[in-house]
Amino acid sequence: IQLDPLFEQALVIGEGQPYLAALLVLAAAEKARAGNLDEKAIAARVASQLKHFPGYAQIRRVATLDEPWTVDNGLLTPTMKPKRAQILERYKDQVGALYARR
Repeated sequence: IQLDPLFEQALVIGEGQPYLAALLVLAAAEKARAGNLDEKAIAARVASQLKHFPGYAQIRRVATLDEPWTVDNGLLTPTMKPKRAQILERYKDQVGALYARR
């Protein structure tokens, strides 16, 4: 997913859920150009990156986030790995919305 220049950060979620979803942070340089992209267009860009993946590994829903994950805001480790539990806690409303509508 992060091979697409539109996405700076991505976290695939879906443990215990009926399908996979993704939390995405748009790259700062691409935000202005992507201003007219809706969720459907962003999901299509994600799908194009995963076209060779099997059906069960496809992303069905996406949520874009405004705030990048950093060490300072507690969402990345010092080695720049995402802190999954903290990200899921901070964005629990967005995660809930991804799975509320089927």
